[in-house]
Amino acid sequence: MMQGQLFAPVHKSRQQRRLKYKGQKGNGYVNGERVYAAEWLRLNKPSGTYPRGLLELILRTDDAGVPTVSQRDAEIAAGVIQWLGTNVGAGFIATCERKIDRARNGGTVPAIDHRPAFEITRRIDLA
Repeated sequence: MMQGQLFAPVHKSRQQRRLKYKGQKGNGYVNGERVYAAEWLRLNKPSGTYPRGLLELILRTDDAGVPTVSQRDAEIAAGVIQWLGTNVGAGFIATCERKIDRARNGGTVPAIDHRPAFEITRRIDLA
């Protein structure tokens, strides 16, 4: 249970219906969303490694203490993790892993530009 909350947040996405698809044995289909959601749920149960769950560790900032994880925080994080199990999410992971491999082999690490997309577009259009 988190400080200031009556109950600990439930780490479930808002799209639970997508987790119902199990496939049939022998047809090669695996619902990746179920796999990711189950592992995320496991990692957010209090344990010796993460006494308050992994999400609290992720939400910490460099200069603050332990945050209070809201139900909304838990649902959004669970939804993002579940999305990683989709075909699009798997593509995202594969792209990132390819870029990591390239960087390990002498390539450059992609730059991070936090400017809003409209500002970047506008600068390109004006150039």
